[in-house]
Parts: sequence; C-alpha cells; structure tokens
Amino acid sequence: MSLPTKDHCEEKNAHDAETSNGGQEHPFYVDTHYIKALLYWNETANEHDNTKKFFDDVLPEILPEPVTGKSFFNVLGVGSGTGKIDLHILSTIQKLRPDLKIYSETIEPTKEEIDLYKASVSNTPELSNVTFTWHNKSVVEYEADVKQNNTAKKFDLIHMVQMLYYVKPVKETLEFLKSLLSPEGRLVIVVLSGECGWVKMFRNNIYPSNQDFNLDLDSDQTTDILDAIVMRYEIHDIDSFMDVTGLVEGREDSELLLDVIMDEAEFAKTASPDLKAQLMADLQDPEFTFRKDGKIWLDTRVKGIVARH
Repeated sequence: MSLPTKDHCEEKNAHDAETSNGGQEHPFYVDTHYIKALLYWNETANEHDNTKKFFDDVLPEILPEPVTGKSFFNVLGVGSGTGKIDLHILSTIQKLRPDLKIYSETIEPTKEEIDLYKASVSNTPELSNVTFTWHNKSVVEYEADVKQNNTAKKFDLIHMVQMLYYVKPVKETLEFLKSLLSPEGRLVIVVLSGECGWVKMFRNNIYPSNQDFNLDLDSDQTTDILDAIVMRYEIHDIDSFMDVTGLVEGREDSELLLDVIMDEAEFAKTASPDLKAQLMADLQDPEFTFRKDGKIWLDTRVKGIVARH
C-alpha cells in the first residue's frame, strides 16, 4: 500500500525542535560510559575525518542544480548518535547551496546522544538555514509510526553511518528507507569493508557478542541486499585505522577502546582472562592489524555506498 507523502518536513525552530519519546536506549548508555568510549575512540581513529572527506566529495553530486528551482532539501539521519557527521553534512550543504532551506530529521534511540547533538546545534550558529527534528526511537519504531499514522515524507538524502549493524531486519529496513527517497534522492550507507581486519577478526574467532550487534554485516552483504531490493549504487573506499598501541601495551586509559571493539561496556572488567588474552593476541596478529610509525593499528576500513532508485 502506498503511503501519502509530504513535499517537505514540518518546520520546527532550529533550536527548539521536537523530540519523540519512547525510544529504546542502547543498554550500554546507563551511565554514559559507552559515550565516553566512543569519544575516546574518535581520538584514536581517523574514520570520522575520512568520512567527512567522503561526504565532501559526494555531496556536490547529490545536491540539485540551482536551475531546477528547488528551494528546500530534506535530510534524514538514521542512528546519528551525537550528530558529529550530521552537522558536517548539513554545514557542507549550506555552504554549497546557501539558497536551500534544509529540513533535517534524525532517528536516534539514545536520549543521551540526542542531548549531545542538540548541544552541538546550539553551539553552531552558522546553521541558520537548517530546521531540526529529532525522533527518540529506533528506525523500526519510526517505520511503525509512519505506517500507522500515514505520515511518510520524502527525503533527498538519507544517511546511515556505521549503524547498519544494529538494524533488524536489515533488508526490510532498507526497503522502507528506499520508499522514503525522493525521485532523485540518495541513500548513503557507511559500513565496514568485508576485507578489513576488524571484520576478519570477528569472523575468524568465536567472540561472545551482544545479540543486537551484527559486526558480520559488511559492505559486500549490504550491496547484495541493495541488489535484491533493486537499487543502483556506487561504492567508495574510505581509509580507517584505529590506534590500539595503548591496549597492547596495557595502558589503563586505553581500555575504553575495548568497549567499542567488542560493543560491550566495561569489557575489561567483565571478560574472562582467556577471552582478554585471545583479543590481545588478535590485536597483534598481522592478519588484523599492522605496525607503522612505532604504533599498532587495527584495520577498520569502511565503504561509502551511495544508492538510488
């Protein structure tokens, strides 16, 4: 059944946007420990910087030409976290097309991350052309609400950066997001490469992992799904490496990285000695990591997939 659509998102004041309630929080966010781990990871990895460069390269091709007369641009961020990548995307769109009114919607199940996102918006005054709406819920809950209330909207850009691992069912979710794309819209997915050391490490060893975290889902499997739901796409390589030297050397402050690698809060305190020993050995295995400039780097390369109807 086709859903009624709106040409653009309902307007909210950029610094007084509505947030839906009822989102299911990631179980590791009870004391914001996992957020601290993610922030620490951002300091030791180059993924965010290189992902921003990727969007700098592809956004000019995604944006409509001024001659089309289009006056607005709808953006949906799925699992946007604290909004670091989102704000870069929105700022870049505004710089490229200052004439466009940008309507930004975000789906994020963790309230603490939405609060950090809002704080960043308040400290970014140059986003004058952007109107924000946050939905404190999972993408599955968002889809259910849209279908129940017949409130589907069309988006010119939908992006999912390193969050597809938490989506179930994946194929059905991507089909839903495809249905939300405008005729010339793009679905941009950033996901781990099937060739990266991080994915290989999880596949080659039996690690107990959170049931909601599917690190086995990689770029190859993602494109297989896009083929199945009949979407055209382009694939871009994005370099990404994580400095795990401190972990191997036993520096206590580096233990936060274990929470990100294993997607488990305070992994160092809860894992068995044998499991920690196995992980430490893997982090020195040249199949998964490499040494350069006196440091040990975990290979976390990702792919940027730009899909369309």
